[in-house]
Amino acid sequence: MASGADWAEAALAAARAMAAKATWKRVMMRSLRLRSNGARHGGEHLLSRSVLSSLGESLFCVRLIDVVNCTDCCLMNKQSENKFTVDNLKTSLWCSCRAHFLSSTSQPSAYTRCMRWQTLLQQAFAGVLLCAGVQAHAQLAVDVGEAMKLAAEASGSVRGAQLDAQARGLQAEALDRLGGPSLSLTGFAGRVSTSINLDLSNVAAAANPSLGMLDAALPGAPIPTIPNAYTTDRIVNLVSAGLGSVWPIYTGGRVEALQGLARGRAREAQAEQQDAEDKLATLVAQRYFTVQLARQALALRSDAVIGIGAHQQSALKLEQAGLIARAERLRADVALDNARRDEARARSDLQLAEVALQRLLRTDAPVQATTPLFVHSQGVGPLASFIDTGMSRHPAWQKLAAKRDQADESYRLQGTELAPNVVALANVNLNRSNDKTVQPNWQVGVHMSLPLVSRIDHDKMRDAARLQQQRVEVSAEQAGRDIPTLVEAQWRALENARAQYVSGGSAVELATEHLRLQQVSFAQSQATSIDVTDAQLGLSRSKIERLQAAHDYVMALARLLEASGQPQRLPELAASADIRLPLQP
Repeated sequence: MASGADWAEAALAAARAMAAKATWKRVMMRSLRLRSNGARHGGEHLLSRSVLSSLGESLFCVRLIDVVNCTDCCLMNKQSENKFTVDNLKTSLWCSCRAHFLSSTSQPSAYTRCMRWQTLLQQAFAGVLLCAGVQAHAQLAVDVGEAMKLAAEASGSVRGAQLDAQARGLQAEALDRLGGPSLSLTGFAGRVSTSINLDLSNVAAAANPSLGMLDAALPGAPIPTIPNAYTTDRIVNLVSAGLGSVWPIYTGGRVEALQGLARGRAREAQAEQQDAEDKLATLVAQRYFTVQLARQALALRSDAVIGIGAHQQSALKLEQAGLIARAERLRADVALDNARRDEARARSDLQLAEVALQRLLRTDAPVQATTPLFVHSQGVGPLASFIDTGMSRHPAWQKLAAKRDQADESYRLQGTELAPNVVALANVNLNRSNDKTVQPNWQVGVHMSLPLVSRIDHDKMRDAARLQQQRVEVSAEQAGRDIPTLVEAQWRALENARAQYVSGGSAVELATEHLRLQQVSFAQSQATSIDVTDAQLGLSRSKIERLQAAHDYVMALARLLEASGQPQRLPELAASADIRLPLQP
């Protein structure tokens, strides 16, 4: 447990950091990235020295002595419980800031410092709570490449396409031995009726003369003669078991056509899987960089609140001095309220974007996007290279090739319906103790069947298969026009966004200078409050437009890569960009 001296030392370290006059954005980023060494005690989260020092650096708008005093006050109040919590520090710092503002209203920059405190308070404590683990889990730092991998593992559509491709691949493999022999165990139990015909002509020819002589020697004795043939009908109970084998010798191409159809379906499923993965990569890019856009927009809205708040305080002082009318100060109040509303809306948009990304990646911890928005000042390549790549790697071509194979095999199958079937047969009777008069011991032979009349109109089936072939060719011809058009449209959108971002720097510079001039003019009563707020909003608008251009550039690049069949190149191109917007905490 840290002692009061430790906390005071941490506060003084914060004071030294503030004396270096670091900008508040850089300080806030350092604050949010700190990792807490705090511990739990009695069910409450405690602040570590590093967290307190980070918080002290963020609150440079408060007098340094107030930071130290409020820290010591909190330590004395909680000394009996040996705990120092976030709520105590927040309350004490707020009271100190308010007292400092009330005692410094005569200083022109007092309200500016207080407005910064008011704007940064929630952000600073959000960072502290994040570091200390009070209200949120540790964020998961993810770049855009890792986000694509996580999304692919979590996506139901991609997983479903993978399972379908695996299933159809196994089905195709299962038909590889369709033209080979089969062996089966057969059995029969039942009653059998059979006619037995015996040829006794040879026996009769040899025995009947002797029987005639015997009949002459014994007159009156009933001596029959042997007939030339004997026929009898038998009904027996038969139980038999055996082995049977069938081996197709000639099927007219039916086996090969069925195997080709199965392979075509498997290739189509693989193309569907690739298409699902490409679409998911674009969706990940959209949600990922929407988070970055929302963070940048929130930072700009916060800057606008600070700037308009400082102007509102200046207007209040000028009104008190009788230099401007009350309406001018009220206009500044309205502008400040509008800026705060825009900031709240931007914060809500950021939260929604973060939730959407987290759910897409299906992570337990909030996602911290580490790949910033970027722009290639010299472009990413000529249009012709992307068109050539799209004409060879777009998933539509794989799908069309698979459908073409299926249509060809279907037409081939319909042309074999009237072809003969020839198979080799072999059977062995394993139950030789049964009645051999009604069942042979074995048989080997060839069986042939030739269809003569069918209930299916095969001519129409062949015509339908031919139409399917034509449909595939028409689709391929259309794709040959659509894919280059899509690639060119996305490439031009990419170039337009790049040009807009590059040219937007001068607009931001002009808006910054215009705001400075309006602030000076207002201080000299040569400009109205509306002029200053319009200039402030104009600066924010110029920055947001340039930020939106960077976002449009990234999204156009993601869609261009999808259209050319190479969406997985986005992380590589993001890393090679020469313009990378700074990350916001």
